[in-house]
Amino acid sequence: MMPKDRQKLSVSFFCILLAAISTGCTNTAPDTGDDIESLCVGGLIDSFVAVFGRAITMESLGLNEDQMDNPVWLGESIISEENNCRLIIETDSAVTEYSVEKDEFGEYALAEMCITDSDGREACYDYEAIQELAPFYGKTSDTFIGYSSIQYGISIDYPSNWEVTEDLTGVIVSFSSLYENLQDEITENLNIVFEDLSLSPVSLDSYMEISLQQLESVVDGYNLISSSQTLLSNNSAYEVVYTGSYGGRTLKWMQVFAIEDDAAYIITYTAELESYPDFLDAVQRMLDSFRII
Repeated sequence: MMPKDRQKLSVSFFCILLAAISTGCTNTAPDTGDDIESLCVGGLIDSFVAVFGRAITMESLGLNEDQMDNPVWLGESIISEENNCRLIIETDSAVTEYSVEKDEFGEYALAEMCITDSDGREACYDYEAIQELAPFYGKTSDTFIGYSSIQYGISIDYPSNWEVTEDLTGVIVSFSSLYENLQDEITENLNIVFEDLSLSPVSLDSYMEISLQQLESVVDGYNLISSSQTLLSNNSAYEVVYTGSYGGRTLKWMQVFAIEDDAAYIITYTAELESYPDFLDAVQRMLDSFRII
């Protein structure tokens, strides 16, 4: 089970891991000969095919065209030894080192991966640990399944491979996407909040106005992009889209507010700015399925 702090929208050292996995590449290693360096790279790619069901390209490992055509092994990208090699990738946030070793069958395969972040913290994962990470990475499933809460009287459909968390303070439920690739540092998510207004009833317009004032005071760099009327579970609702910063990153939010029977329902979609459009279809499908029951 993935620790709960991985399910929250925060930068995690554990998530840096390695360079991005490409979903559109071939399933075969580049044909660069039978030298140990090529065998190591081929073994690394084959290992990721075995774990994640798809290959990585040398570009996605961080090697440029010159290195692909004429690799500079020593000290820069790959250090070869008698029966193994180490592939070292440097990014702005981390240095990742892959150890590829020759096994008892004479095949080269990933044995260990170590990451050192910009603060000098290091963590290492063997092949078995990397296998355990695999279910948390990939594309959002097109198959949706239902969630319901009898206590709060709601139901919603969500992607079958998203993580569901119910024990968060002030939140009915949170749905977290998979990590898009092994360089992804946060997961996009959608959460549902319930607020009892029975002791101080308020109109939707007033609630919306108060909410916007609060957002401006609590979100760093708050920038309202749009505000419009919509429907949520056949109730009048407001949809707002805004950007701001969190943990040094620029994020984008969509929030939908509705009130029924002196209860407010707030659904919030949160994503990195660049990834925001990628999940909109799934998020809209979730919103369309939401029901107050």
